[in-house]
Amino acid sequence: MDRLRRNRNIIPLLTLATLAWGQDSLVTKSFFSVDSLHTGRATFYYVDKGRGSCGLPSSDPWDTLSAAMNNPDFHNSEVCGACAMVTGPIDSVLLRINDRCPGCKSGDLDLTTTAFKRIANIKSGTVPIAWHFAPCPPADSLAIHFTPKSSKWYISMQLQNHTNPIHSLEIKTDTGWQNIPRKYYNRFVVSRPPPAPWSLRIRDIMAQEWIDTTVSLTPGVLQPLGIE
Repeated sequence: MDRLRRNRNIIPLLTLATLAWGQDSLVTKSFFSVDSLHTGRATFYYVDKGRGSCGLPSSDPWDTLSAAMNNPDFHNSEVCGACAMVTGPIDSVLLRINDRCPGCKSGDLDLTTTAFKRIANIKSGTVPIAWHFAPCPPADSLAIHFTPKSSKWYISMQLQNHTNPIHSLEIKTDTGWQNIPRKYYNRFVVSRPPPAPWSLRIRDIMAQEWIDTTVSLTPGVLQPLGIE
């Protein structure tokens, strides 16, 4: 928090009591609560450290401790980057949601082999699981990544290094705050944005809110926002 206060361009706002989850919300807060227990079955797949459907970069330990979320609970990529504590027949493991499993039913997770071995015998193939979302361990500062083809006419952004899943991203225009549509591949896209630098408002699923007033266009570069 001290770091946030020192940066005058980053304004942290806690709005737990006032943030309204309106019709733009893809999923209720209770879905992400650590008290909401989800059940299903776990399978496993061999991963080549690719980015998966979420498009997130591979980094230790999430390059091997990750899972693909079932299609019904993927919620247009809102679960991307979320961490989950998964319990199987043997033990539990904390992993990150990096991908989508089109053939999985609600409650199911498709784990990397390393993650699966933490909770069950790999020879089982598929096992019953119980899991809940959990905050990811603190990482580097929350950052924004623009695709290399982003320009003053079109910007495609992705938020990275967040502790909790991102609920919404807004950009300030002459008419006020405008919600930025989120794509199924975990990118926020704006056509004909206002001139940079931009003011962006970020909200996570735990109703934490921040405003950064100095976001510049940096195609292909991860730009730290300094708010986590």
